Amino acid sequence: MSVPNSKGQELTARIEVLSKRSDVTPFEVRSLKKEIDKLVSVNAAEAYMLGGMLAAITGDYAESKELHEKSLKLVADDVGYFNYGVSMKTVGDLSLAKDLFAKTATIVPGDTELLAHRLQTIAFLFDYETLEPIISDFKKANSAVEVDELRAVKEARAFVSSVESLGICLKQIARVGLHVEKALLKYKLSTAHMVERVSSFDGVSHVYFELNVEANSASQLVEVNECLMDLILEDSAIEDWDRIVVNIIRREHLQLHSGVEHSAA
Repeated sequence: MSVPNSKGQELTARIEVLSKRSDVTPFEVRSLKKEIDKLVSVNAAEAYMLGGMLAAITGDYAESKELHEKSLKLVADDVGYFNYGVSMKTVGDLSLAKDLFAKTATIVPGDTELLAHRLQTIAFLFDYETLEPIISDFKKANSAVEVDELRAVKEARAFVSSVESLGICLKQIARVGLHVEKALLKYKLSTAHMVERVSSFDGVSHVYFELNVEANSASQLVEVNECLMDLILEDSAIEDWDRIVVNIIRREHLQLHSGVEHSAA
C-alpha cells in the first residue's frame, strides 16, 4: 500500500518491483535510499516507512523494524501497519507480520490485498486455526467479494480437511510452524516458496511441508534442518512429531510436483 498522490507512491512501486527480483544491485538500492532520504524533511513518516520496506528487501531485519517503528510513532495508519507487515513477512518474522496484518484489518477489514497477505502468512506459519476467523471477518466487511470461491481459500480449506481426516491436531501443526519460523530467523532466512500436502510413507499418513529458502550453502541447509528437528523434538506439546514432516531446501532442489503451493508476494 502507498499514500495516494505522493512521491512515496512512485517509490513504493519501485521497491515492489525490486522485491520480486533476485538480482538487485547495490547501485539500485543506494539510488532509492537517496531519494527516500530526500523525503524526510517533507514527510518523515512516509520516508521512514519506505526506508523500512527497502531495508527488508535487502535482508536487513533490524533496520527495517527500526524504521517502520519510527514511522508508526509519527503516523499510525493502515498503510503504515500494512507495509510494516509486508516487510516483516519478507524478512521472515511471520508472527509479527500476522499481528500487523490483524491490526490493519481493524482499520480496513474488507481490503482484498490485505486478505491475500493474511492468508499467505498463516500458510507460511502453518497457522490454519486462524483461517476461518479471518475469512469470517472479511465477509462481514466486504460482501461484494465471493471469498468462498477464492482459490487460496478453497485450497486452504481442502488442506485443513485432509489434515483433520488424519486426526492430526491443527494446534500441533501451528506449533511446528512457530519452530520453523524460529529456526529460519536464527539463520536469517525466510521462506520464498512452500508446498504442502498430505502423503503416506510405509503405510503411515503424514503432513508434508517443503519450504524453499535462499540458503548460502548446503551445510547451512543441514544446520537449519537439524536446528528445526531439535526444536520440534524438545517440544513435549507436539505429540505427532513423526507425522508432521518439514523439509527446508533451496529452490533449485524443489522436489514436489503436487500439493498446495505458496509463493511470497
